[in-house]
Amino acid sequence: MVGRTLNDIRRRIDDLADETGSYGVFCGRTGEQFVPITGRRFRDRESATEAAIFAARYRSTLREYDPQFPYYDPIVCEGPAHARVPERDPDSRSSATTSSSIPTGGARRSADERNTHRTETDRRPADDSSLIEYCHDVAATVFEQLSEQGHDRVETALMNAYLKRVETVADRDRFCVELLRTMAFELDDRLSAAEQARVLDAAAQRLPSTNEDTRDDRDPLEATLSALRSQSVIDSFTVDRHPPDGETGRQSWTVTLGGYAFGTGSSRVPTLPIAIDLLSRSPDSVTVSAASSVGASEWRLELVLAAENPPRGLTTVSTVRE
Repeated sequence: MVGRTLNDIRRRIDDLADETGSYGVFCGRTGEQFVPITGRRFRDRESATEAAIFAARYRSTLREYDPQFPYYDPIVCEGPAHARVPERDPDSRSSATTSSSIPTGGARRSADERNTHRTETDRRPADDSSLIEYCHDVAATVFEQLSEQGHDRVETALMNAYLKRVETVADRDRFCVELLRTMAFELDDRLSAAEQARVLDAAAQRLPSTNEDTRDDRDPLEATLSALRSQSVIDSFTVDRHPPDGETGRQSWTVTLGGYAFGTGSSRVPTLPIAIDLLSRSPDSVTVSAASSVGASEWRLELVLAAENPPRGLTTVSTVRE
């Protein structure tokens, strides 16, 4: 299945990687790195070139299920680990790095005396390309962990359900949303809460966000929601922080999401895109305890960051329409 293939390819890239290496692989058009090669360094140009070819094969595997999976133009660059490919000047013949093309087939939360906090964001126009990329990053890491942890039957059932449902989707740009939505429902139906937590905890550590923006000093929840907004998973959010529970001391939040791409008319709403990003940023477990629909594409979620064993609501949560 796809997860086993992705795991095999990633292991080959891991074998080639060298954290002290001076070469990296970037997209020649955007200057960005991309899954599964984000943050990787290589000891020489040959190793980097081979890794880039494996990365292209990795993405081609996912493209078999969603033709809209984004393409990149990988090039090998020599330079510091933080270097980006410079913008190309057609009249320029020199650059700070050397490169070669690869042939391929919300602000920080402040503590206040009332121990409450509310953050609001403005809306942002949808960007399908960033949403597509985010969905596939999450799907790939979860597929890998399903294979790694021996859930092959779940993976098979997931793909069968997805291929059946996607026949009814007219907009091919929404295939990625349907893939992640199907994944959330199938994981909820076929894995226990403890199994879901193990899969998502491990997958969260492979998300690209763990390589870059998890080191900032923002509140993890607000950092997650800001990231999801930039990736067009949501177009606005509001966070209300409640006083700690008098008996347990647990902290909870009410989060209102505007324009949530995974809103659904069923009795459950997928929480997987939110939970996995938050797990990548917070040392605490995540529980989504309730959800309610407050508009056509607006949802209100109740979240807790606490050591619940096992946590609940990592993939879906039952909904109540207000």
